[in-house]
Amino acid sequence: MQIRVITSCTGEKSVSSPDQLALEDFRQGDAHVRTREAVLGDIRSPAEDLYTGLQHQRLMRGIRAAREETSIEVDLRILSAGYGLVSADQKLGPYEATFIGMRRKEADAWAQTLGIPAAIRTALAEPCDLCIVLLGNDYLRACALDEQIQLGGPTLFLCGKHAALRLPRIANLHPVVLSNAEATSFSCGLVGLKGEVAARVLENLANRQELLGGYLRDPQATVANPGFSAGKAEFTGKPGATRATGAKANADRVIEPLES
Repeated sequence: MQIRVITSCTGEKSVSSPDQLALEDFRQGDAHVRTREAVLGDIRSPAEDLYTGLQHQRLMRGIRAAREETSIEVDLRILSAGYGLVSADQKLGPYEATFIGMRRKEADAWAQTLGIPAAIRTALAEPCDLCIVLLGNDYLRACALDEQIQLGGPTLFLCGKHAALRLPRIANLHPVVLSNAEATSFSCGLVGLKGEVAARVLENLANRQELLGGYLRDPQATVANPGFSAGKAEFTGKPGATRATGAKANADRVIEPLES
C-alpha cells in the first residue's frame, strides 16, 4: 500500500541557532541559502525530525507505526514557508518563516517564488492508494488549488469547515471537517488535531489494511470518528479496542488555538 502524507512545517523545531535562517535569507535565493546553511554545519537535520509542533509529533507517531508494516510505504512531504515542498529526508537548517500573518498578495507571490503550486500539483498527481493532506488555511491558500488539479488516488483533506468550502469539487477529493467536537472526541487540542486524526488512520491501516475501503466510503463519519475500526462501521474507544457500535469514547475537552 502506497500512502502519501502532505503536512505543514511548524514554528517549533528540534534545533535552534543564533545563526538560523530567516525569511529574508530565503528571499535572497538558493545560493545565499546554501551559503548560510554552510555556516550552520552539522545542526541541519532531516525535515521529518526538524519539526516538533504538536501536529507534527502526533502525525509522526502514526507514520512510524505504518512504516513498521513492511507492506505499507509512506511518502511524507512537508510544506515549508522557507524551503517550499520538501521530502521527509531532505536536510534543513533551523529557520523562521511562515505564511501565517502574511498579506494575501505577498503570500501568493512568495508561494509562486517557492514553486509551491506546481510542486503540490505534482505530488497530488503521483499514484497512491491514499493521500492525506494536513494543511491550515494559509498553507492551503499557498497551494492555489483549483478544479484543474489531478489526483493520483483518493485524497483526504483534514481541515476546518471554511477551508473545506474553498476546496475544488473534483472526484477523489474528500474534505474531512474537524472542529471542537472532534477535538473532544479525540481528547486532543485543536493545535494537534489534524496530526492526531491522521495518526489514528495510519495506525489502523498498519493493523488492518482492509479498513481503507471503510474510510473511503464515508470519510467524515469514519476518519473523523476515533471509534471507527472496520469497514462494517464498528466503533471503538481507541485503536485495537472493541466496543458496541455507536458507543462514544470518553474524552477530556481540550481546546487550543488551531495550528496551521
